[in-house]
Amino acid sequence: MEAPPVTVMPVTGGTINKMEYLLQGSVLDQALDSLLHRLRGQQGNPFILRARRSLSHPTAPWHLRYLGQPEVGDKSRHALVRNCVDVATSHSLPEFLNEMGFRMDHEFVANGHIFRKGAMKVVVTKLSRILVPGTRRTPSVSHCHI
Repeated sequence: MEAPPVTVMPVTGGTINKMEYLLQGSVLDQALDSLLHRLRGQQGNPFILRARRSLSHPTAPWHLRYLGQPEVGDKSRHALVRNCVDVATSHSLPEFLNEMGFRMDHEFVANGHIFRKGAMKVVVTKLSRILVPGTRRTPSVSHCHI
């Protein structure tokens, strides 16, 4: 069976530092259980997926962010270091994640400012709670910005 064609789209506004490795092949039916057992053992640490969208620009794409586990090692670092991958997605991201078995854990609104210099990003925001999912009435969490 021939693999489907791949469409390559240019990336603007940043760099991508992660690659996807795709291995295709066939597995005999009697070997499937063994393969699945081995792959489940390779999953490693848990990860976090975050989905976000702009409330002020409803036609803007959703963003999906993968966050890995914090790196352990250099104690002289004053910041958390972990793998992070951001991708823009279509408007159907929530439905897709639900179909994949993911469930929403929490929802909040962040109003603020983003400053960028090279790979560094500084975000200054005020967090607000969503009391009723799908509504925009949001009382502030505190009297501080983070």
